[in-house]
Amino acid sequence: MLRRELDLDLREFARDYLDTEAVGAACRSCPRYGATWACRPFDFDVSDLLGRYSRLRLFACTFEPGGADVSFESLRPVRDALNAEILALEQSEGGFATYFGGSCTLCRECTRPLGLPCRHPEKMRPSLEALGFDLCRALEDKFHIRLDWSPSPREITLVAALLHN
Repeated sequence: MLRRELDLDLREFARDYLDTEAVGAACRSCPRYGATWACRPFDFDVSDLLGRYSRLRLFACTFEPGGADVSFESLRPVRDALNAEILALEQSEGGFATYFGGSCTLCRECTRPLGLPCRHPEKMRPSLEALGFDLCRALEDKFHIRLDWSPSPREITLVAALLHN
């Protein structure tokens, strides 16, 4: 696995890559929209969250999936391990972590559709794309990575961040 990391000014990053309207439209077309606590619409204000921090440590982890199956479930062990690392970093350094790609995997079934609070609010975090960031452009600009959206990509890149001061 190739792991890249940059520490960036959060306001500049948001100015260049936060596109809540376009990303929000994509989120609304997703079947998970409103179905998990890690996805939109949130029970917090994204602008307020971002306004608490001045820096963003951006992580891009690229690996070969190894086999024809690149389903959400096949990537779960890698995502879960990386998410545990970013959450530990948040706890040791402070700030707010965003998870590596996609929806939350902490529970078999989310409590949100039942109108109940999250079972694991101390561990659950949204991804950068759920917050409204255009990661395709950001990865190309910052790491020269072009995401492959084909059904069987040669490489997978997962992205996360630590918002901090």
